[in-house]
Amino acid sequence: METLAQWLRSLRGRSGQSYRRMAHYATANLHQQVPYLRFFHADRGERLPAWSTVRVYVRVCGGDEQHAYRLWKQAASAGEHRPSPPPLKPEFIRRPLDLLDAMRAMRGTRGEPGYRTLRELELLAGPGRLPRSTLGAVLSGRRMPSKDLLLTFVGLTAGVSPGSHKSLLWEEAWERADRYRRGSAS
Repeated sequence: METLAQWLRSLRGRSGQSYRRMAHYATANLHQQVPYLRFFHADRGERLPAWSTVRVYVRVCGGDEQHAYRLWKQAASAGEHRPSPPPLKPEFIRRPLDLLDAMRAMRGTRGEPGYRTLRELELLAGPGRLPRSTLGAVLSGRRMPSKDLLLTFVGLTAGVSPGSHKSLLWEEAWERADRYRRGSAS
């Protein structure tokens, strides 16, 4: 899997494409809408991307599709499954993507992926505090969480008590990510 990820990263580097330009090109020229975060995750090496994502990635960057398929098949047959990385500590979060990665890692600690986790978190938070549709949009990368949603989420998934030192660190992390998102990162 790491070999495939490295090859994809080098292919993108040679093409000079950003993830957003890749997504725009795929939509406009290949008539396949692929969110830019899917390209980002495809070359991280944390899990095996879908072949359809790899194929579009390679086409957008002008790579050898047959070579990509061989690498993808090798990674798939090796059955490499790495444990999820631990969540990024809040003091190291600078960008919305860092925040998203940390939230996804915390969600993984709940033990169940997908809809069940979202439903469980919504029920634990209480009415209106953590709507699963909003949480789903946040965890898919379509929107940044509000500060309240983030604090509720870290309280439920990481056991961070409101008003604690850890909670304040998460508030500061959210504020840094929000400044970065607005283009006023310091």
